[in-house]
Amino acid sequence: MKGAKQWNYDDKDSAKDPDKGVSSKDSRLDLEAWKKINDDLKLGIKYRGHDDHARYMVMYNYNHGMFLSSGDFWYQVNENGNDALRAEWFPIGVNLGPVTFKYLMDYSKTVGTVLEDAQKSSLEHQLRAYAPLYKGERFSVNTEIRHTLHAEKDMDNNAGYEVYDDFGRTRIYLKTSYAMTENLNVYANYAYQIGKYDARDGYSKRGNDKEYYQNFTFGWTYTF
Repeated sequence: MKGAKQWNYDDKDSAKDPDKGVSSKDSRLDLEAWKKINDDLKLGIKYRGHDDHARYMVMYNYNHGMFLSSGDFWYQVNENGNDALRAEWFPIGVNLGPVTFKYLMDYSKTVGTVLEDAQKSSLEHQLRAYAPLYKGERFSVNTEIRHTLHAEKDMDNNAGYEVYDDFGRTRIYLKTSYAMTENLNVYANYAYQIGKYDARDGYSKRGNDKEYYQNFTFGWTYTF
């Protein structure tokens, strides 16, 4: 069982971003269970509840030697009534010493009636890297880097939209974790992102302006 709370930080003045400073973003609760199939493969199920949506997920994790693969696939019930099929799939990854590299496909498809000029589906390709920075008896620090390779959307009525430019978004995480007890772990994550947006099919809300993003997350994990 896991719980977390997120806050955003915006340090620029903008008419498009009136909530300058620290603002509450989201909270969540995770309930999950795993079944080991063999030495390389395990399967899992998860419920994740957010402030405005809930996810019902199936998962897998495969690791053989230096190669790995994993995926989260779920049905998402949204507060606004537009449910979605979602997937975060890592078809291939590799461990090179303490550093892990993964290729990600992030897919979303709206289920049911699509609102006029709204998104029908989206797909993003990412390269991610993970590395430990410090590991003690109870306290650890890790980093994660996410880099967008390509992003695209399918819109109702071929409406205009914006996505991250090709190779135009990088997010860096600093993740800390502390083992309070054998079963209880608390963590705090900080993320900093720089992203360049590409406006397509006549959309010009942000165009190619650079956007900066910061996020703080505090959470806990309890293992039964």
